[in-house]
Amino acid sequence: QWPMEFQWLLFMPRFLNICLVQGSCNGNCRMCSAGRNVPFTYLSAARYRQILDHIPTADGITFSAGDSDPLMNPELPEILAETGRRGLQCDFFTNGLALTQMASGNILDSGAVGMINVSLDACTPETYLRIRRRNLAQVKEHIAALQEEKRRRQIDTPRVSLSLVAMEDNIEELPGLVDYAAACGAFMVYVENLIGEHAAGEENQPALNNPRCREFVEEACRRAAAHGLAMELPPSLRDNMPGQANAESDPAFMRNAQAVAATRNRKNEAPSVLPGLGIRKEPAVPDVRSMSEPWPACCTWLRGVWIRM
Repeated sequence: QWPMEFQWLLFMPRFLNICLVQGSCNGNCRMCSAGRNVPFTYLSAARYRQILDHIPTADGITFSAGDSDPLMNPELPEILAETGRRGLQCDFFTNGLALTQMASGNILDSGAVGMINVSLDACTPETYLRIRRRNLAQVKEHIAALQEEKRRRQIDTPRVSLSLVAMEDNIEELPGLVDYAAACGAFMVYVENLIGEHAAGEENQPALNNPRCREFVEEACRRAAAHGLAMELPPSLRDNMPGQANAESDPAFMRNAQAVAATRNRKNEAPSVLPGLGIRKEPAVPDVRSMSEPWPACCTWLRGVWIRM
């Protein structure tokens, strides 16, 4: 009779995307109005424990913050500690401004964070200031301090990736961002397009408006290959590469997607990357196509649940 009593476990998700904070972002990005004039709220550690109690099948978690930054949650240390106590792995995207020595210590002490993506959008202070209106040197110091502490503790995780929202006036810095990624010990550079409200305003124009866009992307891919870094490109940029096969049917793309997905699971295995080919964005979500067990197309949503504030 017990199989009948526990059959509900078959319909429970393996992946969670949990919103940790909302409102009052510590950034002031040119292409993002989210979080401004919105009261700051955050998910408590107690509520987080309740979520995990109700979803015992979860083994991968992404902490999201659509209009703020996960590191601003004042109860994040306890949330990370609880994640580690349960033997789970998590990852998150951050602007890096709050990645202080104390925050890095909490992250490393938990042993629960497999990957951190730092959104930069530039590799030079001038462009960073123009787009993000903050001090790039401060963020780079935070990244360096995290990597140095990892070396001191002789650990490999969390692995660091860098990202860039591709626009007309910053796509030329993509090759330089790849070089910086290699220099700071990152394993991946993720590129995304302007979407939604991010595309509003005269300053925020698509990268393809730059007549030399393809040249900069090609150079970035060459440098990524030379450094052994993974590159994630959105379809609009990937498909404009000369001789680039359709990613969905390209065996090399599939191998790269599966290899990089392996770096994002709880074991954080080193990837065997093929730089210059795009893959999924969600760090903790296993690529559905790479899973061995059969899942009807209508049921793949059972793999993950997005939990908003």
